[in-house]
This record gives sequence, structure tokens and C-alpha cells, in this order.
Amino acid sequence: MCLRYSLAPILLVAAVQPAVAKETVEDPVLAPVMRFQKAFNAAQEAMPTDVFLPNTVVADGFAPFLWNSKEGLGAWYGILRGTNDAERKTFVSNKYNLTIKAAVARRIDGDTAYLVFPAINRWTEAGKPRFERAYWLITEQRTSDGWRISSHSWAIVSAK
Repeated sequence: MCLRYSLAPILLVAAVQPAVAKETVEDPVLAPVMRFQKAFNAAQEAMPTDVFLPNTVVADGFAPFLWNSKEGLGAWYGILRGTNDAERKTFVSNKYNLTIKAAVARRIDGDTAYLVFPAINRWTEAGKPRFERAYWLITEQRTSDGWRISSHSWAIVSAK
């Protein structure tokens, strides 16, 4: 078989793929997402203050599943990283690694943004590798200090 005929289906698929906006670390809309990823992967104990609005709404895959208000946001981050020394030590030792792919949806209207990222969270638990594949839906609002997350939800697609 001639090489040009074997590549034809691949080239056809590539030609009809929708264009994706180039996203860079310098993209101001991505800045709070990247700051959260960095803090999470570093097992930062304090909730990053330059990521969220005070009244951010969070829907996540652990009870009570929904948090809102400044107190709720702090409670969510506290549960995420551990509410006592033993849980915190486990969180650090599990070596979480959040990887965020390019946005599959991105809409910006004035001072508001809607983003959906495929993401993978990997960690070890009792010495065994674990993961969650998810879609991370984020809304943001532009403030005088830059973009901040106003809501986010973690929708698990598969896990091990």
C-alpha cells in the first residue's frame, strides 16, 4: 500500500478537527487554575488566597458534596488536604498530582468565563497507584486583582 493512501484517513481526520484556542501559562483566565494546580500538587496547607472569590461554590466527589460561602470554601479545602495532623500527613504522603489538559470548552463574556478541562488526578494510596479522570468545570469572574474562580465542580469519569 502506498504511504499517501495510508495517511489519507489520518489527514482527513486532522483536517476536520475543530480549532482549539492556544492556551498558555500567561493566559490571565488560566492563571487561577494554574495557581490552584501548583498549590494542590505541592500539598500546600493553606488555601491559596489568589485563586477563589470569597463566595465560591464548590461541587466535589466527597461529602457533603456542595460548599458555598467563605466558610464553606475553607471547609472544602480543609477536607481536601486533611482536617487533622494524621489526615494531613496522609495527604502529603499520597503525593497527589493534578494534570490539567487543554480546555474543551472556553467561553468568555466580558468579566465572566466558563471553562471545562479534562483532568487527571493521580496519587498513591497504601503504596498502590490510584487515579481519577474527570471533567473540571470552572466559572470565573474578573476582579480588580485579576481572574478568580467563582465556582467549580469535579465530575469523575473513571477512577481506580
